[in-house]
Amino acid sequence: MAGRGVLIIGASLAGGSAALALRENGYDGPVTLVGDEKEAPYERPPLSKQVMQGERDQPDWVLADGDASAWAAQDITFRSGRRATGIDAAARTVTLDDGDVLGYESLVLATGSEPRRLSIPGSDRAHTLRTLDDSLAIRRAAEAGGRVAIIGGSWIGCEVGASLRRHGCDVEIVEKAPGLLSILGSDEVSARLLDLHRAQGVAVTLGADVREVTADGVVLADRVVEASLVVQAVGVAPRLDLARAAGLAEAAGGVAVSSTLRTSDPHIWAAGDIAAVDHPRYGKPVRVEHWDVAAKHGQYLGKALTGSSEPYTRAPYFFSDQYELGFEYRGWVEPGASAEVVVRGADPAGSWYAFWLVDGAVQAVLNANAWDDGDAIWKLVNGRASVEKARLTDPSVPLAELT
Repeated sequence: MAGRGVLIIGASLAGGSAALALRENGYDGPVTLVGDEKEAPYERPPLSKQVMQGERDQPDWVLADGDASAWAAQDITFRSGRRATGIDAAARTVTLDDGDVLGYESLVLATGSEPRRLSIPGSDRAHTLRTLDDSLAIRRAAEAGGRVAIIGGSWIGCEVGASLRRHGCDVEIVEKAPGLLSILGSDEVSARLLDLHRAQGVAVTLGADVREVTADGVVLADRVVEASLVVQAVGVAPRLDLARAAGLAEAAGGVAVSSTLRTSDPHIWAAGDIAAVDHPRYGKPVRVEHWDVAAKHGQYLGKALTGSSEPYTRAPYFFSDQYELGFEYRGWVEPGASAEVVVRGADPAGSWYAFWLVDGAVQAVLNANAWDDGDAIWKLVNGRASVEKARLTDPSVPLAELT
């Protein structure tokens, strides 16, 4: 059995960042990083953007351009292409799919998520996007010619649609909700995104009742969307098998963790997509499946596992690029909460902002093609400022004066 120390399951952005942060914070014990992909840890945003568009063949690597030997140089044992199959929490061991049993003093679960698939005939015919191999496979299929159908007007669905359109494909997005990105809870923001995609020549069908995926495309209740390439983008599911095998408490659809990312087992921490953080800023479990959260959780654990008791307090953040429009979103609105959304900026193709208000206080802000107000937006979100709607929507009032 391998020596004990910190064992990280999931060679993801969260897991890789945690391993590096341990060394950066002076931890000198054994660190082992286990991942089921053959590649070294990498960042996923380029998969739906630059890689999908054919601008490059590689993602952004967490360390040294994907050279696995660079991890050894950091005195980190990296086990690629290996999957953890079980946890014995009492013995503090993890079993891998090759039969190896690894011991740990502290265990970090950074197992991430996997794409959901619709429960319809032919669902397995469609591509999904999660890994570098997925992105390259979709790109190769698109380069073969033919129309593309994307099931789901999610962030990933919209980004893949935009990237393949820029790559020269005829694209149609089919979405069951009445708007794109309905998860945002704003008809106006959804309408602006719809106009953006249609202006670029993407066909969008809303309220779509998807019945089947066939060799000819996507069967809706009222017609067939002909396509040689079908991509499903209907969300992701956190990978919780190992956490459940360990008997860990759950919350908000993930693993319940404290404000220091510790689970109900004092020797196990969780990070990234699976972690539902008892967030001091919001007073309830917060679980977010985005790049920044994964990176910041990993960086935080380097301190938490080397003695820091400071809580994790960062508000969620994510970004998206679609055509020439870039978005940033800061803050968090509890799913199902009644939020009012007000918008500043009349030109959907220009710079604009959307503000999510709960009980009159700013909970989240989306900025589109507006890059100079990051600090002011963070102050609004972190302070959950109460601001008159007329001032929020008035372009003549600098955002810095709203806090």
